[in-house]
Amino acid sequence: MLTPSCASQPVPGSVVRKVWEGRRSLGADDVRKLRDEVAEMFDHGFRHYMEHAFPKDNLRPVSCGGEDWQGGMALTLVDALDALVLLGRRGDAAEAVERLRWALDFDLDQEVHVFEVTIRMLGGLLSGHVLLTRNPTIAPRYNGSLLAAAADLADRMMPAFNTPSGLPAAFINLKTVRARAP
Repeated sequence: MLTPSCASQPVPGSVVRKVWEGRRSLGADDVRKLRDEVAEMFDHGFRHYMEHAFPKDNLRPVSCGGEDWQGGMALTLVDALDALVLLGRRGDAAEAVERLRWALDFDLDQEVHVFEVTIRMLGGLLSGHVLLTRNPTIAPRYNGSLLAAAADLADRMMPAFNTPSGLPAAFINLKTVRARAP
């Protein structure tokens, strides 16, 4: 097992591995242990991303640095919004929304992958908005900024879907809104 150099402890996951390696059915105790370990694994990854990589797109686990592989739009934080809400991390969800208010900027002269940005960034913004508006006590100061950001991003991405074949282009520059095939 690879232990990231920035981790102060080994990566969680021993219960998950034991269950899938040795058993086909799960009892109530197994389900509880798995649920707890999944939450621990999420916390481990999320904490290290926030400490070592935010506002970059991804955490590089061995070097503990951040990487902007989609233009530098805090992709991992947006992608994690729904998980923060579903795992009951209310404080982290509220803080994420506040951080994204100043970190989100799609006026990037950078080509991004249409598929990745659509499912992770656009999907994360929309699901985050829905979950926060349906549960206003999670982030009481939330003002719809995720929905506004999703609309801005979707407007920039639309040319990628206007192709002769009807299939989206693989890449789009978010500033010039020029799409291209691979």
